[in-house]
Amino acid sequence: MLPSKNINMYIRAVEVNELFDEEGELINATYSFGNENIANLYRKAQYDALQDVADMMRGKKPLPPSVFPKKMRQAYEIIIGDNDSVMEYRKDRLTGHHDKDKGNAVEMNVSGLVFIRGGEPRSAITYEGVVTEALTAGTIDTNRIKIVGAEGYFYIDGDELFAASYGNINKWFKLSPKDGLTLNRLPVQWNSFDGREFIVDGIMRGSQVARLQQFNLDSFVPDNGRDMILTLEDYHRVYVLWDEYKGRFIDLSGTVRLTDDSTHIWRWVNVKIVELGSQNTVASVRLEAYKTFDNTITDWDLRIDLQTYFGVVPDYRKIRFYIEVNIQNAYGTNIAHFRVNEGEFNG
Repeated sequence: MLPSKNINMYIRAVEVNELFDEEGELINATYSFGNENIANLYRKAQYDALQDVADMMRGKKPLPPSVFPKKMRQAYEIIIGDNDSVMEYRKDRLTGHHDKDKGNAVEMNVSGLVFIRGGEPRSAITYEGVVTEALTAGTIDTNRIKIVGAEGYFYIDGDELFAASYGNINKWFKLSPKDGLTLNRLPVQWNSFDGREFIVDGIMRGSQVARLQQFNLDSFVPDNGRDMILTLEDYHRVYVLWDEYKGRFIDLSGTVRLTDDSTHIWRWVNVKIVELGSQNTVASVRLEAYKTFDNTITDWDLRIDLQTYFGVVPDYRKIRFYIEVNIQNAYGTNIAHFRVNEGEFNG
């Protein structure tokens, strides 16, 4: 009996047993107090714990349900908590059902095991395999898994993960330790952790600058240190692009305008991209040049589709392109200022 008042006492804790589940939650605890020698109690507790572990390893003592994984513990509690089952032993099988709901049943014989819920078979095990709506497993040791979907299928084996489309056998991807990731005719989108888009529809964002340099002859097309000055109606080379085929597209951008002393309000300026050697026109654009410095009017863009022109994906071959321009209907009284600001590879 403890004193009723005004007395302080020290009580020795000689044993503390706390039981935690797999998620670290305390689910049970016992505490023992007394005056027995702590060292003796500690040695006894160690011996008992080691003995329990040895018995579990030898199969003499079952594992406590609290140490099971969460899903296993839930399954265990469903089975142990079933107090309504009625089991019957027949000549050819073992059957069972719920006394209050005979639509919930189980049947087992040499050929297999079937679980029935609401009168409908839900899961079955036979010599051919397992058929079930849901399967939970810590490790599945197998050499092949097939997953069938509405638009395609997956195969997973020890060497690779392979997925293909039903509608187009040329659309597939493969992931393997040996070859890495291979995608064939599939759109790709890759976003970083902060939401930035690296790849959109298979085209990489973050372009590479194309190597451009001036290539004009002052006797035909002079320049003022920034712009090419166009007065002739014949095409003349004003820039050259020396680089490698390292992106699907080359995107060119620049400005064009008429000088204030031109006799007309606007004129056509024609631009074409010509391959060195073959003299083939790779791309072209017709621009309207006005008397203005408004960049919403003067700015222009041109996309060169290299993959369509060469007929193959980027293979890093050398490319040599001239940029040729003229001013249409100059009449000797109209002058256009033309400039390429930059060229970028994309895709």
